[in-house]
Amino acid sequence: MEQKLPDTKASESWRIFRAFLSSLPPSEGASLPDLNCWRYLTGNGEPDFLWPEGRMAVELTGWIDQTQIYEGKTLEHFNKKVRAVLLEQRAKFERLEGHWVYLEALQKPDRKWTSLICPMLVFFADRANAVRNLRLHLESSELPQEIREMFAGATIYKMPGQRASVRAVEGWRSRASDQSVDADEAIERDLKRSFESLRQNLRKKLDKAEKYRAVVEARNFAKLWLVIHYDDTALEWAAPLLVPVVQFGYGPDAHESQRELARRARDEVWSDLEGGHFDRVYLLFPDQPAPFSEKLWP
Repeated sequence: MEQKLPDTKASESWRIFRAFLSSLPPSEGASLPDLNCWRYLTGNGEPDFLWPEGRMAVELTGWIDQTQIYEGKTLEHFNKKVRAVLLEQRAKFERLEGHWVYLEALQKPDRKWTSLICPMLVFFADRANAVRNLRLHLESSELPQEIREMFAGATIYKMPGQRASVRAVEGWRSRASDQSVDADEAIERDLKRSFESLRQNLRKKLDKAEKYRAVVEARNFAKLWLVIHYDDTALEWAAPLLVPVVQFGYGPDAHESQRELARRARDEVWSDLEGGHFDRVYLLFPDQPAPFSEKLWP
């Protein structure tokens, strides 16, 4: 049954799909129509989007890490407090507009520390005018000791046109707090876990591909694509933490880091994709000024 009225899931799907269409290079996207030519479906066993005239269907799926979901939820109360302060005192933290800040948590924030949120936001607002993305080590900063003990570091990403966002994530440093562990080794270990979560998500979609293909063939369609998206919502607590590896923002540096990640992801899941369940598979980074996607298959 085709969707008639907008809902939260539908709006989110349209947002991601719009980013995907805009991310395609001319060589791949020239043959696709604009958003108005696509239809959104709500069925669990149906692809998300159809282009009837082009006999084509596209399924969306997020890059989700169940372990990261469990770990990240411990930070959700703190993040909600931060969002509330940014919303209620938007004028005070105007310099944070157009920036996203990710804090690498060393431990679960204590609720009594929420009184320190404003000084922390002032600290980041004072540093938000950097020309490029800025990586901060907090242990020797002038932040209150409680904050320095709670977070190892922070990264400020320039995101023109986006609302201010400051959030704590379960960082790789917290899993490598033992100083005898090499930081690069810790990043690599977490990255491998991220790829394993990608493989698990992909296999779930491959198991459902036969249902999607049946819908496609019943409509006499010829193409079925899969788009795996790593989005802003996922970054908060659902998807693997890739901040140490991938840059987010604008400019060639950010896209090149995402391209390199996609190349490695392709190597990790290639054997799963060889079955040809989907005619094309893309990895998408939608939540940045210039959305970026890279083809994983074929």
